[in-house]
Amino acid sequence: MMNPRFQCWFLDFDPDPDPSLDRYRDYFLNFEPEIWARGAGDAVFGATYENGDAATFSVLTGRELGMSVRINLRRAGDRIGTEFYSVGDVGQMVDVRDMGDDQLVPLGSFVAPDQAWLVLVDFFESPFSESDKVKWMSSQDMQWPED
Repeated sequence: MMNPRFQCWFLDFDPDPDPSLDRYRDYFLNFEPEIWARGAGDAVFGATYENGDAATFSVLTGRELGMSVRINLRRAGDRIGTEFYSVGDVGQMVDVRDMGDDQLVPLGSFVAPDQAWLVLVDFFESPFSESDKVKWMSSQDMQWPED
């Protein structure tokens, strides 16, 4: 597989068409919930391959909870991808909360910011491989609230 083209939508920054991990390191390793809250509290890193394969790494902060990490892997031609959430506490994966702006997140998916950073580093090294720095749960295996 060829090298992907990365891009990033981070807090309230302008979209970054060629992100460098160095630019984002301190936001994870020196996590300050207030800074993330002022900037919408989330970030999305995308990797796109010439053949149309695409992977996204999304992180959402939850003040004292840490960071919820979600990855979505979509092969070229697929209508939908395969989505996975990090697992910080498997017992709380059934407790899904609206974290604002209709972003439903399992409380058990929150992990420490330094752990989320290690997963992001792995994503940049191999977007289609699930990092072994956290446990993962498929969104299809989770109980989502009824509308």
